[in-house]
Amino acid sequence: MVKISSVETFCDEHVRFTRVTAEDGATGWGQCSTFNAGKYFEFSIEGDGYCPWPRRVFRGDPFAVRNGKVRIPDGPGWGGAIRHGSTGRNTKRAPK
Repeated sequence: MVKISSVETFCDEHVRFTRVTAEDGATGWGQCSTFNAGKYFEFSIEGDGYCPWPRRVFRGDPFAVRNGKVRIPDGPGWGGAIRHGSTGRNTKRAPK
């Protein structure tokens, strides 16, 4: 059984992120928004072990937490520079 060592939340008036960290260091993220989130990129809540490809999609780390805050973009797009061709390397498939 995996034991959770910490649960952190990061919020502004529109978006809430939750990071869950297990004792073994594995992390997972969750996101909630009060606006139409359908137009925006949603990071997988399953974490890197289940769905590692989102970490390869962007150049840099648009999900980085600095001084307890995440950068929420106010313009169109996903908020990060795309590493072109990155999703073609994804070999993990969702279970049926």
